[in-house]
Amino acid sequence: MHDIKWIRENPEAFDERLKVRGLSPMAGPLIALDEARRAHLTRLQEAQSRRNAASKEIGKAKAAKDNALADRLMKEVADLKGLIQEGEAEERRLDEELAGALAVIPNLPLADVPVGPDETATRRSAGSASRGAWISRRSSISSSARRWGSWISRRRRRSRAPASSC
Repeated sequence: MHDIKWIRENPEAFDERLKVRGLSPMAGPLIALDEARRAHLTRLQEAQSRRNAASKEIGKAKAAKDNALADRLMKEVADLKGLIQEGEAEERRLDEELAGALAVIPNLPLADVPVGPDETATRRSAGSASRGAWISRRSSISSSARRWGSWISRRRRRSRAPASSC
């Protein structure tokens, strides 16, 4: 998955490498998603800091026997708690949206990779690669391992067998 920080710092390079892959530029929409996510996080942190400050003020108000102020602050803390819980759900949604958008973007080719036709294209072939050959070779390897394992276990059993007293 791509690093959104790098995309924010190098949007032109990101879009250029996407163009080499034959894709349209995506830095703008990704940066907009990230800015919305970051702005939401800032609002959420401000609400959390206000809730913490109000909680401290509740203690001071109760110590000063100012119940009216303490009740008003407790209501504010309860409202902020609900707001923060909704904000955290929205934060998870925004995180998933950004991660999903980044996850579908293919890897970018390095700058020194030449632009041109696919180098992995088959130029010619001789014979055919048989899937059955691989499976039979694999099964012969596993059967060899089983034989080796059974030989080892027989040796262990023999070495643990009690000696006869004849």
